[in-house]
Amino acid sequence: MNKGIQDKDELEYQYRTYLDRVQTLQEACEQQTNLTEEEEQKRLKWWNYNNAGIVNEKAELPKKEIPIFDGEDITKYRPFIQNFKRTIGLKCESAADCLYYLEQFTAGAAKELVRSCRHNDAERAYEKALALLEEEYGNEQRTATAFLQKLHDWPIIKSEDSEVNTKVVNNLELYHMNETLQDIVPVVFAQEIWPFSEEDSPLPEDAAVDHLEDVPYQFITAKISMIIGMNRAEMLKPLEIVDGPHKAIYASRHRLGWALNGPTDRQPATGVSQCIRVSVKEYVDLESKIEQMYDLDYKDNHISEKEMSPNDLQWLNVMETSIKKTEEHQYEISLPLKKNLELPINRQQVFKMFLSQLKELEADQKLFSDYQDFTAMMLTNDYMEKVPDSELNNKSWYLSHHAVYHKQKNKIRVVFNCSLKFNGVSLNDILYQGPDLTNSLLGVILRFRQEPVAFMGDIEKMFYRVKGLRTRKIIYAFLGSTDQASQRNTVSLFMFSERRRAWRWRISPFAKPS
Repeated sequence: MNKGIQDKDELEYQYRTYLDRVQTLQEACEQQTNLTEEEEQKRLKWWNYNNAGIVNEKAELPKKEIPIFDGEDITKYRPFIQNFKRTIGLKCESAADCLYYLEQFTAGAAKELVRSCRHNDAERAYEKALALLEEEYGNEQRTATAFLQKLHDWPIIKSEDSEVNTKVVNNLELYHMNETLQDIVPVVFAQEIWPFSEEDSPLPEDAAVDHLEDVPYQFITAKISMIIGMNRAEMLKPLEIVDGPHKAIYASRHRLGWALNGPTDRQPATGVSQCIRVSVKEYVDLESKIEQMYDLDYKDNHISEKEMSPNDLQWLNVMETSIKKTEEHQYEISLPLKKNLELPINRQQVFKMFLSQLKELEADQKLFSDYQDFTAMMLTNDYMEKVPDSELNNKSWYLSHHAVYHKQKNKIRVVFNCSLKFNGVSLNDILYQGPDLTNSLLGVILRFRQEPVAFMGDIEKMFYRVKGLRTRKIIYAFLGSTDQASQRNTVSLFMFSERRRAWRWRISPFAKPS
């Protein structure tokens, strides 16, 4: 039984007992109006003793606490409203008090619903508030959908996540074959797959030997579902042993019953073998792998070849699987996003930074004009595009930016802060950095000496020329103003499209066109 319900029933029983005592005292007072002083003292002493007992019993009960319901998680509505009615609703003397406390224990959208009923009289307002809450958050279909969404949002469990795949069972009761309780295990770790099968269970023919014919062994056909470890040594301790000839099977009796121990003469089923796999990989071209292994003994270790890390290989896999050629004869690649990593909603953070930057633009006319030219250039060259209102969702990530000037050229350069963290996460944190593909200085110098003439060039707006696949799973956006001086107070929202790479992305130096 639920402890809260049990406490309520106990309090109601004590309350009825208390009323019975009061009624008994009232009847006694009516019948004995002429009590002596000594009898009056005894009556008061009896009253105080019994009344104090009830008060002390109530004081020993734990204090009931009701969590505040804000409407964000509708799966918490039903427990909240039940606790509120039991703990507060039954104790309030008027509907006005109930409405007051209901408003105190709600927040956000739920609180606004309760407040919307205050214009009615107290009785109708409280009933209306309960009805609105029930209509908004008590729908069974919506609640079921919310629970399913919680299950869907849980992280994907991979085969290598051994700790996640392990279940914990508390207070497992172990019974003998005769259905008598033998032990209670506080904590049990369980999993669905064990490295053995039903064939490993003992069979009647295994015990068909002369020295075990008196052992009352009960054979059952069932899968092995639990292993008792040495942390429960009392369950494994042999209470009796029936031994036989040298190297023969023997029986041992434990608290849970008899067990057979030792080798058997059973042969495995034809074509069936057992192997505990740690890591398995199929090699089609086995000869080349063997040749490669022996070639390691003769490899020139002085050659400086850069090895790729596992993250670099993940980055390379994304590049190889996502690259494609467009109708404009350009290549597109996808962003090397890490799996199971999501960005928080940082709109408010970036918006506050933009408002601060807007004041700086208003104070510096040249900076504002250069910013306008930069924004126009980005839009004209299709380096960014405006965000449709329908795609501004909670999965958007907003890039902050600021301007710096070249010391010699006095030319503006807008830098996007991709390393800005919000709730401990930045855009760069969810991207694979990629391998270091920069040519060594020695290699550059040697290649310059290979031919009579050497050429060197620079790609203008190189990082903006790298295109990405156009998807809207995550929107990379930033806030910018393109208004004229007379309309500076208007703020425009633009999306920094995935079709271009932003300067200062951690992957930028490795996404250059070759």
